[in-house]
Amino acid sequence: MLYAARILGRPLGGRVTGVDFAQRLMARMAAEGGRLFRMGAKPCVAERAAANLAERYPGLTVCGARDGYFTDDGPVVEAIRAAEADVVFVCLGSPKQELWMAKNGPASGAHLMVGLGGALD
Repeated sequence: MLYAARILGRPLGGRVTGVDFAQRLMARMAAEGGRLFRMGAKPCVAERAAANLAERYPGLTVCGARDGYFTDDGPVVEAIRAAEADVVFVCLGSPKQELWMAKNGPASGAHLMVGLGGALD
C-alpha cells in the first residue's frame, strides 16, 4: 500500500494494516451502496462474518460469502460474477490469496480484490 500510494503521488503517513483499510473501505462502500463478496475461512465462518459485516455497516450489501475450502475455482468465480460484487475480500492466506486473485480476478467481474488473510475472521 505504501509503495502504491507513493507511485500514485499520494504518499501515506505510515503503514496501513489490512483491517484498517478494510474498515475504511466498507464504511465508504456502505455510504455509496457498494456490494461486497467475502471469500475464505472455514465453512460457516465466511457466512457468519458476512452477516456481522452487514450489521456493522448498514448500507453495505454483502452480496455473497464463500468458505475457502474448494478445489475448483470456476464455481467460485461464477458466484462472484453472478453476485455483481464491486469488491471481493479474499481471505485465503498468503501467497494462496494473491495467486488466486491474479489468476481469477479479471474473470470475476469485480472492480477490486483485496487479500486479507484471516483478518476478518
